Amino acid sequence: VRSRCQRVPIATPTEAQGSAWLAGQGVADAEVLLAAAGGQAQAALALHEEGIGAADWSQLPDAVRRGHAGALAAWPVPRVVDALHKLCHDLLTLSSGGHPRFFTTAALAPALRPALPPLPALMSWQIELLRAARHDEHPWHAPLRVEALVAQAAALWQTARVATPARGGALATLPNR
Repeated sequence: VRSRCQRVPIATPTEAQGSAWLAGQGVADAEVLLAAAGGQAQAALALHEEGIGAADWSQLPDAVRRGHAGALAAWPVPRVVDALHKLCHDLLTLSSGGHPRFFTTAALAPALRPALPPLPALMSWQIELLRAARHDEHPWHAPLRVEALVAQAAALWQTARVATPARGGALATLPNR
């Protein structure tokens, strides 16, 4: 029996096409939100419609580094988990010599001070974010959950500053889970 279904490849719009379409929808600094959405114009429009602008997205790495959960206070928990996961991805990419995908290099620059968190700590954070994503639709007390997620992320930069070779290195400074 032969299937009548055929694969029809549909090309993703180029960055220029996506940015032009978003600009036509009234999205300011469309390139930033397009990158935030991984090149998906509809997802970038959804960010804009949720009230997340390019400035909000660009300030996110520094706010997380400083532990300021207020920058994400109005965001739904699933969006916060997704944004933190994208930040983690870009930090992991930078630590291995790659180029960021979701944030501009300028937006990530403040998050690299005083240093990029150690690779083992970033990998542990990624695992914790995957665990958090499994339950992000749970009816958490959203402000507390967002604060906990941001505090967990901010602890990464503490591991970059604290050297504890007697206790097992920077990863040992993360709380046990």
